Amino acid sequence: MKNITVETKSNGYKAEGIQNMIGKFEKAAAQLFPGCTVRHFYYGDSLDMADVALEPGRYAHFNVTAKRVSLCGYTCSSEDLEKFGSMTHNDELYNGKLLEIAEKADGGNIKVFYTFGSDERFPFCGGWVEVEALSMKEAHAIFREHYPDRTPGILNCSDYYTEAQFNDSDMLSTGNRGAFCHRKLSA
Repeated sequence: MKNITVETKSNGYKAEGIQNMIGKFEKAAAQLFPGCTVRHFYYGDSLDMADVALEPGRYAHFNVTAKRVSLCGYTCSSEDLEKFGSMTHNDELYNGKLLEIAEKADGGNIKVFYTFGSDERFPFCGGWVEVEALSMKEAHAIFREHYPDRTPGILNCSDYYTEAQFNDSDMLSTGNRGAFCHRKLSA
């Protein structure tokens, strides 16, 4: 993110299964609070305890998982609290708009996730490649540039998903055949 500072406390975890949601969280922070500092502490591989600090004594604490972002504590003005509340997703206390804010920050791009099975002719065994593009057609073209069709007209993957479909699966948190994101591509 260009207009925010991101710090991650190193503790041996990488939180690979939740990096997609962490990316959305950071985009929303950059959109709503330019110049803020986002601090991550990965509590295992499936939970990020994140802080968004605006200045000393003005911050909010969140728990970020693959399918949920919860606002857990804050010290800020009511105006900031309203913005912090909008950064949630699937939180029963706040009417969060995290996905919409992150999408707006992307400039309308979509994300497509290309998954792989066990066929050794695939570029990878399990996991996925994430492609960000303006349309599904452009995403397929970008994917094909890097992983050409083995059979003309048939993508060199097991399946592909829109972001909404992918988020509804459990792959972000559990992986696909023991693997997670291999590569992110964009136009």
